[in-house]
Amino acid sequence: MKLNLQKFLKIGGLLSLIILFSQQSFSQTNLDKKYVSIIVQGISSSQEANNVDVFIRNQPGVLMSRMDVNTNMYYGIFDSSFGLGIADYKNWIMSLGYTIKCTHIDSLGEERVVLLSEFDCDLK
Repeated sequence: MKLNLQKFLKIGGLLSLIILFSQQSFSQTNLDKKYVSIIVQGISSSQEANNVDVFIRNQPGVLMSRMDVNTNMYYGIFDSSFGLGIADYKNWIMSLGYTIKCTHIDSLGEERVVLLSEFDCDLK
């Protein structure tokens, strides 16, 4: 009986440590992740949207990239510990010849419906 109890305690202790470290690792990584939403003008085809995706996705620190041709919305997730910010996304998109109309940035984990009034827009 003593042997089984020792084995159980070792396995239970090991599982507890794994759970503890995985929770700490998860919470630490989300602190550095942010997402951007950008309204882009000038995208007129799926191929152009794909070109934006591929170009931005290949930048260091970018974790996810999606340009939607139907809504003219760009969505991205990035690791802010790389020093990235909204200015980088603006520069990348404008370097491809497109115009930025509105931008929004927030921390990952704050997922919610973002109202257009919360976007930073250039309404010229």
